[in-house]
Amino acid sequence: MAGCDIRWLAWGEAGPSAVMVHGARAHAGWWAAVAAGLVEAGHRVVAFDLSGHGDSGRRSEYSADLWADELAEVIVEVAGGCATVIGHSMGGWVTIACAARRPEQVRSVILLDSAVRRPREGAEWEPRGMRERPLKPYRSREEAVESFRLVPPQPLQPEILRRVAETSLRPGQEGSWVWKFDPAMAQTFSDGLIVEYLRRVRQPVHLVYGSEDPLVSATTGEDIGALLGREIVATEISGAYHHALLDHPQEVAAALLATGLLELAGTS
Repeated sequence: MAGCDIRWLAWGEAGPSAVMVHGARAHAGWWAAVAAGLVEAGHRVVAFDLSGHGDSGRRSEYSADLWADELAEVIVEVAGGCATVIGHSMGGWVTIACAARRPEQVRSVILLDSAVRRPREGAEWEPRGMRERPLKPYRSREEAVESFRLVPPQPLQPEILRRVAETSLRPGQEGSWVWKFDPAMAQTFSDGLIVEYLRRVRQPVHLVYGSEDPLVSATTGEDIGALLGREIVATEISGAYHHALLDHPQEVAAALLATGLLELAGTS
């Protein structure tokens, strides 16, 4: 896809399609438990690894436009050409970019724990997110797994944290282990860029967030509505943190279904 292999996963055989976009340094597998809840309700769910993440290929450089186009092409190739898109954290920014650039592919937008905010004066174009750092090689897979932490930090059942860590590793050089993501993909977005895309979005937008998320709150929904020029619906999941797709997947699935936007994905 545009000179880069893109790996995707699908759950469910039929029904309205939803496409899920992971956050920075994550991969499609993070959605598995949420996808199970949607499949049970009769939906087909597709998730994919953005370039520079998971098992997709790497690029010499990354951009929001490229990632948005990757999402659009996944929708065209494996999700019926038009779908409701659910983006977690940075994946929400990719979803907004795609909705603005390729509106014919995005029927509606659901942002999960995605920190969209009004730009601070004078800081509109400052890069957002974790800075680029070389990957640390670990002497063993177990050492890497034991070192794995979520950002921002939050409580999570040890078995879930371990499963996420194990699926986020690849062999490095000389018997070492490293994380799958490409450090060069860091800080691709800025508040100003996100807002430029958001103001072009005409599709329905819904926000879902954890009550314990330090980055997203009811104020986020108010900011998004102000930037869009229309009110949006925001759903809070009690007790969930920033990675609600991991700590409260059943509740996230229920919240996504309750928006009604997934049913719209099956209409013409």
